[in-house]
Amino acid sequence: MSPATRPPVSPRDEALAAAHRRLASLWRSGEHIWSLGEAIDASGMAWRIDVVRQGSAGSWVCQRYRYDIEADTLYYLGERALSPDEFRDARRDGRRLR
Repeated sequence: MSPATRPPVSPRDEALAAAHRRLASLWRSGEHIWSLGEAIDASGMAWRIDVVRQGSAGSWVCQRYRYDIEADTLYYLGERALSPDEFRDARRDGRRLR
């Protein structure tokens, strides 16, 4: 498809792509990561993104991030350990990012 015939990219989609680029800079090469959800906040000025990856202690965790669109800044909001069942569900239901 030529650039002239591609549908326009929405500003929200552009912002989400920028958030993904910021997140990717945090990840190690070869790391396995799944997205559990991405949602724009009510103001339309920030994305909330939940990912599953291996934490620093080696256990699987769900990490939450907030990407501020205006500031082009990614904030780490915390993480929680996943049980084996939660990890299995995340692999099955999540979208593989890496």
